[in-house]
Formats: sequence, C-alpha cells, structure tokens
Amino acid sequence: MTEVAESESSEHSPELAEPAPEVEPNAKVLVLFDLNGTFGFQPRQSGYVEGSHVDVSEMPPGYRGFASRFYHRPHASELLRRLEASRQRCDWGFYTTKSELNAFPMAEAVMRHGLLRELGRDEQCNVKLNLVGTESWIWFFTQGHCEFISHSGEYEHGDVGGMWFFNLGMVTPSVEEHGYGRVIVVAGSERKLMNLPIESRLLCPDFVEAMVRTPEGEGGLLDVWTKLEEVLRAGR
Repeated sequence: MTEVAESESSEHSPELAEPAPEVEPNAKVLVLFDLNGTFGFQPRQSGYVEGSHVDVSEMPPGYRGFASRFYHRPHASELLRRLEASRQRCDWGFYTTKSELNAFPMAEAVMRHGLLRELGRDEQCNVKLNLVGTESWIWFFTQGHCEFISHSGEYEHGDVGGMWFFNLGMVTPSVEEHGYGRVIVVAGSERKLMNLPIESRLLCPDFVEAMVRTPEGEGGLLDVWTKLEEVLRAGR
C-alpha cells in the first residue's frame, strides 16, 4: 500500500500523512507526478535494458546528443485514464528536475502510450500542455521550477556541487488562481520529497531497471490510485 514518506526504512511501504489540513470541501486537488521514475525507467545516455518485459518507446536525442529508450511502468494507462475521468475533483500533471528539452519527449512518450494522445504547447500558459484533440490539459513543471541546493563533498546521486529539488513555492504563482485545496506530489524516494510539506508527500517507489526485467506483480501505480481515490472521495 502506498504511504507517505516518514523515514528511510518506510520507503517501500509509504502512505499519505494524516491528518490532512482543513480545506474547502469542494476545492479540487492538484496531483503532480515526478516524471523521473514514477511512470517508467529511462537508462542513462544511449543505454537499453536487455531482457525487458515491458512496453518501450524510442526517445529522440537529448541536449548531449544521445538517443535513449523509455520503459513504461505497468498500469500507467489505467492510472492516467482514472485521473482523466476524475477531472471534476482533481487536476494533474508532471514535474521533473530535468531541463524542458529533455523532459518534453519523456512526457510525450508517457501520454502517447498511456492515453494515445499527442501533447501540444499552450500558447497562453507556458506550464500547461494540451492533450491534442481534446479540451483537456496537464501541468508541466521542469527544472525552472526546481531549486539547486549545493553541498560539500561527493554525492553519487546528485549533480556536481549539489542537487536539484522540486520547489512548491516556485509553482504557487502559476497555480494559485485555481484555488486548489491540496497539492499532492508523487515521487519515488524520501530524498525527492524531503523539502515538501508532509501533507503533500505520496511515496511510490521508483520503477527501476530490475523491474523492467521482472515486472510481475508490480502494482505501484495502482496503489497510488487507491490512496488518491481516498483523498478525492473525502474532498481533501
């Protein structure tokens, strides 16, 4: 069952923090998914996974000139369809610490595979993407809405000199007019969620290379929906 991150030992058994803050009973919930690991796995540079047993999309070269592949997590399509069917209760979208140049093709791959839809730029709002052929849209926040926190010493999982973290405060000016009652951020590790309010954290272990090879029983996204549905039904 998917819970909120409380400690490193609970990372594989997360649930949403309680109690949730008081909000307007009819206010929508905003759900933002970390694009890096929640919906699939992308090997570094031009790598690929031998022995894959999941659907895969070919990715165009990024800013360093490397083409890649995106391995789709099981049940992604089910989750996306359920989110779209719940538009009266929630809006949703993606965030990532990647640059927009690298992130947009990944978002395209997720939406083509999951909803059979192309993404188009919103001319009125640069942090929204339209689902071509529909009136629907999603939020899309990239590295420009993240904060770089420097550190001393070498850290194997970060960029040189520090790490990028998603910053809800940098998103607020874009979303505040929608009056969301609650913002929930779905990400794959306590590290990614550590700078967010506890009531906004929803931990879903990242889809990693080992799962690409042996995806049997992998239900992380179904667990996410179970927990989100509880929140939406409660109106908070």
